[in-house]
Amino acid sequence: MEYDLRSGQSGGRVKLQSSSDGTTFSDISSGTTIGAIKTITFVPVTSRYVRLYVVSASDEPNINEFEVYAN
Repeated sequence: MEYDLRSGQSGGRVKLQSSSDGTTFSDISSGTTIGAIKTITFVPVTSRYVRLYVVSASDEPNINEFEVYAN
């Protein structure tokens, strides 16, 4: 998974989550840096929905792009 923040890097916490129904989400991965171009790797899952959940941030994040790739 890769996301692009044009305004640079900031401190905070993010979780990458997946769901089969769009209501109940499970954590796939988590991190403590919100970066300009950040790549998060995780164990493959089967899912219909994926979200990047910003738990906390030192500044308001502006997420321009969010991409998920399969191997």
